Amino acid sequence: MLTGYYENSIDAKGRLIVPQSFREQLGEEFVITRSDTKCIRIYSREEYDKLYANIAKAKAEGKPGVQGLLMLFINSAKDARCDSQGRLQLPPELRMKAGLEKETVTVGCMDRVEIWDKAEYNKLEEALDMAAVQEAIDYVGAR
Repeated sequence: MLTGYYENSIDAKGRLIVPQSFREQLGEEFVITRSDTKCIRIYSREEYDKLYANIAKAKAEGKPGVQGLLMLFINSAKDARCDSQGRLQLPPELRMKAGLEKETVTVGCMDRVEIWDKAEYNKLEEALDMAAVQEAIDYVGAR
């Protein structure tokens, strides 16, 4: 289970240090891709294969919106690995689509890791609908 929040930054060569706890869970090789939100997603190979299979099934069934899924999660996907110092090279096109320049947050989202621009993430956090969050807290029994 991928959990946690880490503040970090992208270096001049477009690399980001992936926290060790995430690297251990993602494995040596993983997949990075766009998102339906303004971030980069990192999936373990196993989790990405599940996503791929679900998208392939939706495509075979003619589900609406599949072209968007292909553009976001399949066409932009890249196999990746960290270097010996734990740095991940973020492709320029993915950085641009996610609006990543320097200061970032890397967060665990259960089945994936997300990399956000720090200011964008903070805006999203401030805009949370706390009534909906309270309802979700009650639903999952997190009181």
